[in-house]
Amino acid sequence: MRELKLKYFLELASNIGSKARTEAQALEQSQAAIKSSVDKTTGSFVKLDTAYLRFLNNTGTERQIGYMQRLARSVDHAHARMERLGATAVKLGKAGAAGFAGYQAAKAVLAEPLKIERTYERSLADAANIAFPYGSRKQGMAAMNKQIESAVSSGGGTRDRPSRR
Repeated sequence: MRELKLKYFLELASNIGSKARTEAQALEQSQAAIKSSVDKTTGSFVKLDTAYLRFLNNTGTERQIGYMQRLARSVDHAHARMERLGATAVKLGKAGAAGFAGYQAAKAVLAEPLKIERTYERSLADAANIAFPYGSRKQGMAAMNKQIESAVSSGGGTRDRPSRR
């Protein structure tokens, strides 16, 4: 055991020089990186300080007045565009309301006759599409119509609303 400790101590003592050089190089690299960062920060601070001093010493009121005038023109232009958009929206709203009213009137007048006729024909077509293969759907629809008319004539009601018993 004692021999192992001695061997470890000798090995440690023999590596101390190379380890010290490696650590010295790493320290030098770290110091160089820190110096570079400090130099960049100092340069940025100097630029910021210069810009701040220029800003404080700027007496160019003419430039400031020109900027304010351009800003006012832009606001006026935007306001005029908004007024035009508002007028267009009002016109569209009136036209849309009139069109919607016409649509509702036509819907109210024609709803029931169209609904009844379309409902029976559409229901018959849908049933034929389900019950018959593609080539024979029209013939199947005619046969189904005959059966419905026969049932209505013998049982009562209409083809749209057959009698239910």
